Amino acid sequence: MAETVADAAKACSRSFGSALRKASAHEVVGNHVDDQVQRFNSWAGYMNVWAEPHISLDYRIGDAGEIRILFVRLLQAIISVLARGGSHF
Repeated sequence: MAETVADAAKACSRSFGSALRKASAHEVVGNHVDDQVQRFNSWAGYMNVWAEPHISLDYRIGDAGEIRILFVRLLQAIISVLARGGSHF
């Protein structure tokens, strides 16, 4: 099976944590990154990304692999942006 949305979201969360640590020395940038972390966590909670297996986003996607791929690619794009932006913190 391909990477789950939950796995990709965990990697994204780690990237946000890294970006937040780098940005913490700069108040304005740190506040912006913190806002994005909160938005991401709200999205993940609303979508039940890390919920129990029978109600999680991955479970609800089921066999719709193309939708899972889209979610994973979007999360990977966020990770990529955070990695590139990390040099500015």
